[in-house]
Amino acid sequence: ATPMPTNQPTEAPTATPIIAPTETPPPDSVVNSLFVETAWKTTNADIQVDANGGMHMAYAYYEPNTGVPPIGAVYLYCAGQCEQGANWHNVWFEDEVNEVQLALTPAGQPRLLMRTSSTVQVGGRDYQYAECNANCTAPENWTVTLLLTSYGTDIFDIGDDDLPQRSFAVDPQGNPTFLYLDRNYPIEPDHYGFYYVKCDGGCSDATHWTQTLVTAVIQEEYVFDWEVAEYPSLTFTTDGRPRFIAELMLLGDQDRDTALYYFACDSGCDDRANWGRVKIGERGQGSDLSWDLALDANDRPRVAHYPAALPDEQGDRLWYVWCDADCLVESNWQRVNLGLPANDGQEPDIELDANGNPRIAHADDSSGGLGYSWCNGGCESASNWQHTTVESADQLYQYWPVAYPLSCDGGLWSGLTPSLALDAAGNPRIAYDVTYHARCLYQDPARPDDPPDFSFHLIMRSARGVYFAQP
Repeated sequence: ATPMPTNQPTEAPTATPIIAPTETPPPDSVVNSLFVETAWKTTNADIQVDANGGMHMAYAYYEPNTGVPPIGAVYLYCAGQCEQGANWHNVWFEDEVNEVQLALTPAGQPRLLMRTSSTVQVGGRDYQYAECNANCTAPENWTVTLLLTSYGTDIFDIGDDDLPQRSFAVDPQGNPTFLYLDRNYPIEPDHYGFYYVKCDGGCSDATHWTQTLVTAVIQEEYVFDWEVAEYPSLTFTTDGRPRFIAELMLLGDQDRDTALYYFACDSGCDDRANWGRVKIGERGQGSDLSWDLALDANDRPRVAHYPAALPDEQGDRLWYVWCDADCLVESNWQRVNLGLPANDGQEPDIELDANGNPRIAHADDSSGGLGYSWCNGGCESASNWQHTTVESADQLYQYWPVAYPLSCDGGLWSGLTPSLALDAAGNPRIAYDVTYHARCLYQDPARPDDPPDFSFHLIMRSARGVYFAQP
């Protein structure tokens, strides 16, 4: 089964212009923003901008809290004057979508990768590809294709709610590509490993897609071992050669060492032997870690890296990482701590403007909202980076004072997993998830004299869009 595109049941987004941040240096124009929906929980906010400045967004439904929930993913498009909700138009893909990613061809045509509950293998996940080439707010102009089914990776996907998904991209020729992990032991033969999946034309036909194993798998009579790669960030050189970074756990004879690796292939990418890789950063201890990759006009990699806890306060901080030549040599990689407070800078998304200057959107733990960092030269020095808070938890509460149950005594918004795109003038367009948790009290009727217990519960989750002029 494949998702059926329609225009229902989503409500029209309610765009809300807001006041610019007050941090120094602030954006020099009004920040515009919108919650994509207010009736249902939503997640997986993603955004792209076409050459004409049109904004494309995607998101999925997430355990709505009232009524009969819609399921699936939604594509949103606004050609201009996007501060007006009526200028946003949607297409809804009805299926049990648990992840959606968005990419655009060079001509601005939207492509979606949706991961859904499997109709092929019980307990598995189907990967669905959706494309549209013109008039993409009309559901009939979309095609949806079931590509493959994975299984058994739940033990590695426990961070999916809080970590960004950047495994899907379109190459300079407009060809869609993605990476995925499989652990499908119920089928014969077993299908283990981390795969590069690509189509070079006619991509609405699943037979036109190929997949290549890019990590080690040892399957012998008495020996089995495999490498595990997670949370890749995929992109391409200007001439279409794939590059990605991912967390990689090595084989047992290498002590299962786990770190951040850079992968590159220049030709013959359907053969694992042609993929090179190099360690570029430590993972750290804990679950709060993330990274993103961009390439400049000379195809040099630029990385935003937020490792988990490390000795000497090197972890739980945002780093800018780069290499200028021979990037499969570990010693050619350099890094700088951007100087944000500990725990700020999580889930970074890095993009480069037309001059190769880095811009990073990230979760801002100090304010509970969305942070933005940028540099216009000398970016190897932290002193040349500037930072601002785009939205704080307090501001989010002003825009949406969520109602919570009477048994709760307060709540708090938090920002997660931003997706950053730049328009032709280099202005940021950001989509991100926001969550509202409330502290709820519980009294044991059998022990009325005991003080109540409390725990925090998710009351609302929403995909949100924000856009403003580059500071």
